[in-house]
Amino acid sequence: MRYSGGPVYFVPRLARKIFTMLADISATVYHRLACRAVGARTRIMRRVRFAEPGVVSIGSDCVIEAGVIVGAEIAGSSLVLGDGVQINGNVVLDNSAELEIGSGALISDSVVVYTHDHGFDPRARPTGYPKCIGQNVWIGARAIILPSCSEIGAGAVIGAGSVVTKNIPEHTVWAGNPARQVGFVKSNTTSKK
Repeated sequence: MRYSGGPVYFVPRLARKIFTMLADISATVYHRLACRAVGARTRIMRRVRFAEPGVVSIGSDCVIEAGVIVGAEIAGSSLVLGDGVQINGNVVLDNSAELEIGSGALISDSVVVYTHDHGFDPRARPTGYPKCIGQNVWIGARAIILPSCSEIGAGAVIGAGSVVTKNIPEHTVWAGNPARQVGFVKSNTTSKK
């Protein structure tokens, strides 16, 4: 029978929790120094990698979870995150071309966003395609945003596991492979008289 309580098990768990917290704090401090700009109250967790931190600007109140990778096959393009952006764990962002993510956007676990392709020859020189993800967009887990999509409109929702191949209008819901419109997002604003 396994005993799961008491100080024998509590101390290692506490030590692991303290180590994780310190690693997250030191990762945030490191990225504040390395990136072009990092806003107030933004947290960047451990195991976050920016291939070129000097081209990254992050707004205030953002959260970037552990395991996020930002890389590029074409050097020098910027990555700009607005205020209040949340990027969950193991997301891959390609900033081979300019990539902008609007304020309040939420990118769920294991999403992949591409801004380049090689055409039909995998050894060909990559071509970059700038991409803008609008404000308050929600991209569900494991979705793939291909370079042929240059814009996701504000307030749009992309379903989990979707493959986005074209531009997404504002306040619409898309799902599937390839993603198709399946609905509209109701506005949270009320008109004042």
